[in-house]
Amino acid sequence: MDLIRNTDIFQDLDTGSMGFNITRLPSINTAIECVIAQLYLGIPLALQPTTEKHLSRSERNTEVCTRYSQGETLEAIAKAFNLSHQRIHEIIHRWCY
Repeated sequence: MDLIRNTDIFQDLDTGSMGFNITRLPSINTAIECVIAQLYLGIPLALQPTTEKHLSRSERNTEVCTRYSQGETLEAIAKAFNLSHQRIHEIIHRWCY
């Protein structure tokens, strides 16, 4: 996303009353990056997840195994981690044994 921080891509951008003229941009991806850059102008990008509850997959899977070994149901674990009970089942059989 270096292009978002690079203001040089805006030099040929016509932002008249009809909106963006993307015909002079090299690709649709560059056009999208221009729009995103304008939408988030002045907003610093987060370098880490914005929630403090974010766990790495290995931490999450360890927690799933711990909860399962303590007798918690697949459905309750799935709800706690916002995953399907099938995904919890897969984690248990791949990580816990």
